[in-house]
Amino acid sequence: MPPAPSFRSRIAATAAVLGLLLGIGCSGKKSSIQQPGIATGVIQGNVTYLRVPVAKDVSGTPTGLDTNPADYLTLPARGLAVRAYQFDTASTQWFVRQIVYTDATGHFTMTVPAGDNYTIQIESFTQPYLGSLVNVIADPNGLSSTLPQAQRPRYFLRASPAGVAATVGTPAPVASVALNGSYTVNFAANLSTTWQIGRTDLSIGGVAPQFTSAAFESTPTGSRVLAILDDTYAFSVAYGNPTPGNSLDLHYLKGRSEPQGTYIQYNRSAWIQPGPGGLDLAYDATTGTEHYFGSIQGGANDDAWDQAVLYTLFGHAAVYRQLTNLQYATYPYQLPPIQSPIDGLSPDLALEEGLPRIMAANLLKSPYLPDTDGSSALLSLNDIRDLSSVAMADEGPYSPRTLAAALWEIALKANGITSPGTATNWATMNPAAITRLFTLSGPAAGVNGPANIYLQLALLKNAKATAEPVDLAAIFTDTVINTVASPFSLPWPQPSTTLFQQAWTTSAVNGPYSYNGTLSMSADHLVSGVYPNASYKEIAYLGVPQASDQTYHMTLLTTPSVLPAGATIQVTVFAASNTQAFTFTGSNATPISFTLTGNGSTTTPAQYPIRVRLLSPTTLQADIPFTLQLAPAPPGTLRGPVLSN
Repeated sequence: MPPAPSFRSRIAATAAVLGLLLGIGCSGKKSSIQQPGIATGVIQGNVTYLRVPVAKDVSGTPTGLDTNPADYLTLPARGLAVRAYQFDTASTQWFVRQIVYTDATGHFTMTVPAGDNYTIQIESFTQPYLGSLVNVIADPNGLSSTLPQAQRPRYFLRASPAGVAATVGTPAPVASVALNGSYTVNFAANLSTTWQIGRTDLSIGGVAPQFTSAAFESTPTGSRVLAILDDTYAFSVAYGNPTPGNSLDLHYLKGRSEPQGTYIQYNRSAWIQPGPGGLDLAYDATTGTEHYFGSIQGGANDDAWDQAVLYTLFGHAAVYRQLTNLQYATYPYQLPPIQSPIDGLSPDLALEEGLPRIMAANLLKSPYLPDTDGSSALLSLNDIRDLSSVAMADEGPYSPRTLAAALWEIALKANGITSPGTATNWATMNPAAITRLFTLSGPAAGVNGPANIYLQLALLKNAKATAEPVDLAAIFTDTVINTVASPFSLPWPQPSTTLFQQAWTTSAVNGPYSYNGTLSMSADHLVSGVYPNASYKEIAYLGVPQASDQTYHMTLLTTPSVLPAGATIQVTVFAASNTQAFTFTGSNATPISFTLTGNGSTTTPAQYPIRVRLLSPTTLQADIPFTLQLAPAPPGTLRGPVLSN
């Protein structure tokens, strides 16, 4: 959502310049702010961090965080931002001279203009994937902060080019960089590392006005910050962009958790401050883009070490982003953080909730998704194979837990492991074997249906790509797919009785269109005290093709004609940025008029998906029969709001 005009007017003048300063280097390699032809020196080094691993018993079952320091791992911090700052005595300002990112070994190299007063700083943000950005935010108020995105504090470690680390007495150690000089600056974070916390926002010309305001934290965060960022990097190597869009700010502060736990807030309107011209806290003036905000628990249940929790979080973001880019161009509902899994969801939301679990398990090479307390105790094990609490009637394409369990079996098969396998042969799994299953496939041309598990299973039959380690098509014949998937109520090929898009009961070219159906809450479940209205029985998926422009009159007839208190029916006509939702409280006496634009092609006309959805967040309603009609407007009717793809 764009920021309020008053805010945008204040930032527009500097956005282009700041975008040059912070938006460079999208390759994740190296970015230069220096002028060509200037005498330079080279600064290089390595960044490592100490990780506390999950302990496992002899069968490979997680038992909690390892408490033996001898088992702790020293690992490279990959994809981490490293900047060179220089203090200019003439202007008494700090300037950014260079920004680079550590490579897969934690190494960085930068070239800077020769001169005095340099400090090297590693910062809690990364560009894990082309065009993406992830920040770890140290704001003490977490998601309740009223600071704009650029002003929220980050974590820093500093050292001079001579390798002298920052201290409370010398928070910005400096040294000179000589012409053709070579310098080594290494950073190593352990459990007792104390970070500096401050801002990174820049002014015109690369001035860093907040550089000297960074202060040391009172309680050491240790290497947790780098563990979070490195998990971001690991996910991106396996699956690509780990964000819901391009920029994600994850708030983490040791000792602080949000009531919702570790999650991403997908409703970005939550960051618009109330009142006329309200400030958009998530707007990034340096790049002219919106950020998503999220939080990682740092309290009694600390998730910084929990790779399963973080990989699942990033999986949600990746699937959400893809869903918003498919045929249903806007995806206006998203489950709140789920404390206990639910089933019976619409097929696309079942993917949104199910795929992240198998993405995490595939990357961990284990069916267990442990959640620890951040100290030693195991809070939950989360075996994705365990469907004991899933009712048999709920298994299949509408059950996220069923989808995750089925795809784990496919992962085993793709890696040549006989189910159920052991921890020893799970360790040999190649996560890249099934990554194609996590790229969402939209419906075929002319089909107005949502993303669903059958479209994903069909990807198994595609020819092997050059970079893929396994020829899935050679393994997964129709018979094999059915053998693996049918025990999960996913018979293959997709049965003709299992369809996710409805057909009009009457239709002709350019209408009229009519559909009779029933919306039911019988498969809905309370989540955090409300009904998400996201179950497969509460939603009908329709659509119309459009070769030429046509104005329609929409009517909705319901039984009863006036819906019960708390219930509405939402009809959304998807037309990319022109998508429009119409809300009904029952049968409408006056038709609603709108115009769909055609593309001039009768063989491949423009497609306009339509979704009918029952909304009743606080009341469990009885079944509601309905009839939706689209009738061509009589000649001479004024065009309604134009919806154009």
